[in-house]
Amino acid sequence: MQNKLFEIKDLYKKFDDGTVALNNISLDIYEGITVIIGPSGSGKSTLLRTLNLMEQPTTGEIIYNNKNINSKEININHHRKDVGMVFQSFNLFPHLSVLENLNLAQIKVLHLDKLTATNRSLFYLEKVGLLDKKDQFPNKLSGGQKQRIAIARALCMEPKVILFDEPTSALDPEMIGEVLSVMKELVGLGMHMVVVTHEMDFAKNFGNRIVFMDKGEVVEIGTPQVIFENPTKKRTSDFLESIEHKLS
Repeated sequence: MQNKLFEIKDLYKKFDDGTVALNNISLDIYEGITVIIGPSGSGKSTLLRTLNLMEQPTTGEIIYNNKNINSKEININHHRKDVGMVFQSFNLFPHLSVLENLNLAQIKVLHLDKLTATNRSLFYLEKVGLLDKKDQFPNKLSGGQKQRIAIARALCMEPKVILFDEPTSALDPEMIGEVLSVMKELVGLGMHMVVVTHEMDFAKNFGNRIVFMDKGEVVEIGTPQVIFENPTKKRTSDFLESIEHKLS
């Protein structure tokens, strides 16, 4: 049995406008690749963002490393050293070069010296196939390249798990493949991931565990074989049929 990464207990999130995004979710997330799927507005990204406190839950517990991170005592920056994140909108600093973007958090958060940070940045830029872009600025890069840089930046922190929030949704179709290929390589290297995505092929072929959400609740959890071939909930099968219909 794989080790638990997160133990989520009765997680509830209500926004200021009264919208309930998460409705008392209880869920264990294990090492390996967990893929969260579901229709738009189902709470997938909100759930993901609570795991490194980009969103603060209203109530409930998220246990990571034997600590409830939804408590006032938690050091958020310390937690984010372990739990990295890749956003759909890249979040690169436009006035900094690629190398400076990668070095910044290593120096500010990890307190590495510039030479150590630079060597680490160059190592991970090579991993994502963009070492030749180290001196470029983000506005000179394609969307796929920006996302691969964002992945390299997360890897530079050497986290225990990386959260991916719809990493291909802002990309043109021809750029999606290059980002997914980097993510697949990370799977091969044993990186633990929690991925919110609409890329069903990635979920089927690389997920260890699929979580299907709808209306702020977890509807069904299972292996890719169960979820995609023999779901037990009608809402799951309806969603997957609608996805297939759109693709056909």
